[in-house]
Amino acid sequence: LIAPVEALLGDCRSLVIVPDKILNRLPWDALVSPVSNRFLLEDYLVTLAPSATLFTICTDLAEEKAGVRTERLMIVGDPSFDRTTFSRLDSLPDARREAKEIAAFYPPSRPLVGPAAREETVRNELAKADVAHFALHCVIDERAALRSSLVLAKGPTSSASAQATDGRLQAHEIYALKLPHLRLAVLSACQTGVERYYRGEGMIGMARAFLVADVPLVVASLWPVDSAAAAELMIRFHEYRKRDGLPAAEALWHAKRALLQGPEARYHRPMHWAAFQAIGGRTSF
Repeated sequence: LIAPVEALLGDCRSLVIVPDKILNRLPWDALVSPVSNRFLLEDYLVTLAPSATLFTICTDLAEEKAGVRTERLMIVGDPSFDRTTFSRLDSLPDARREAKEIAAFYPPSRPLVGPAAREETVRNELAKADVAHFALHCVIDERAALRSSLVLAKGPTSSASAQATDGRLQAHEIYALKLPHLRLAVLSACQTGVERYYRGEGMIGMARAFLVADVPLVVASLWPVDSAAAAELMIRFHEYRKRDGLPAAEALWHAKRALLQGPEARYHRPMHWAAFQAIGGRTSF
């Protein structure tokens, strides 16, 4: 996949890939060179885009939402979801730790964890946020992708809008949100990047919902991820982004390499870092 064009890349070390069909499910960073035996991650920074047109649109959106400012973070970790509805899902203590440690990079942000991560609260905060980070469960609806949902805490039944309090932020609801400030969405959950391929539409997933809602860059996953490994990766990602001032795609690249080359051997395996991908346009933030 890479060798036929590698000679044309010269000194370029940043690739934007528009994958087709099943290639949307490919963890590009984990490809291994038959010559050097190195992962693609070790030589190239890879960003994905659903189409060349959407890459251009997202890049333009990123320029509109750029500028140096104190970013407002909306971060969710380990919501107290409805155990009756989601009886097969486990609590995510590592996601709670993830949310608390990341919030510290964005003072005075406070994480929405446990019962505080109610859908109505999340909706309200999203409208004001520059950066959104979800460390939670994502439930995929294989029959209808628009009904796939991010699982949140359920609100009081007396609320005026039942849809806003049922504890499911569904893909079709994200499509309809007004997110004037949001420039980065991080979906630290299972299989948020792709679900099914629809002829003429490409891969439809939770990431696509945020892109359509005018978010220029989304970080999402290809498969069910280990919660502890995801927490380590995401904490490093935000650290590189805020401490070192790196653009999000580059910060994610460095975070992945840190796990691959770090002292903990268990995180060296691609299954722990290759799932997450930056999808959208080129950003300066």
